[in-house]
Amino acid sequence: MLIARRAAMVGVAMTYATIMTYVDWERNCAHRTKVAVELAVRFDAALIGVAAGVSGQMPVMPGQIPVTGSLDREAVSLVTHLAEAKSAFLRVTGALPHVHWRESLDFPTETLLREARAADLIVIGRDSTVPASAWPLDVGRFILQAGRPIFLVPPEIEEVRTRRI
Repeated sequence: MLIARRAAMVGVAMTYATIMTYVDWERNCAHRTKVAVELAVRFDAALIGVAAGVSGQMPVMPGQIPVTGSLDREAVSLVTHLAEAKSAFLRVTGALPHVHWRESLDFPTETLLREARAADLIVIGRDSTVPASAWPLDVGRFILQAGRPIFLVPPEIEEVRTRRI
């Protein structure tokens, strides 16, 4: 906070070295990824895409790993969805020089909270529709627990029209 105040007093803008965004395969989140790409370009920052998911049928608590062979079909489906999310993320990021991808077979909120340590700014969105997933990203909980600056992108916004972030 003191650094930000001093930077504002001398006219120096704050910068971000690493920006992270959550990629949800169940919704079209290309708009959010475009905002994250725009911010990464603006700050000459690395961009990290994160996706996570747990099948709605898996009888586990956060942090536990399911130990049953009957979930193979659902696990394959989940891995396929994560691969699709990665592909969609990489399509939008294009030729951005420092792009990284992280995924996890875990609850989205817990995964993003863990991964948030690697970012200076996290770009997430809140969709007004009812989530299709049994375990969507809990945006409110994430904001309260992240300990990092959050850029919350409204649905369908594809560009940032502000001079300061």
